[in-house]
Amino acid sequence: LKGVHELVRAGYVPGGLYRNREFRMHMLEFERSCPDMSADFLFDPQTSGGLLISIEAARAEKFLKRLLDAGVRDAAIVGEVVAEPRGKILVI
Repeated sequence: LKGVHELVRAGYVPGGLYRNREFRMHMLEFERSCPDMSADFLFDPQTSGGLLISIEAARAEKFLKRLLDAGVRDAAIVGEVVAEPRGKILVI
């Protein structure tokens, strides 16, 4: 989002972000290429709930097309469920 990096650098983040990060950080692994600030966005409590849909890979493209055709302009495939690393979310 335009301007979000400047707001985060200036300290405009909700307090819940820090609590969320403390609670779940042990479950994530970050690639070196992932900026620290981008990692913070994952813990922002304002983005929690109802925004992420998990669907079988074979059905994902068709479902995405239906969302886009219905006017959901920001719909996107953002990741995949993999076997390893077990019990971790890998952020790249």
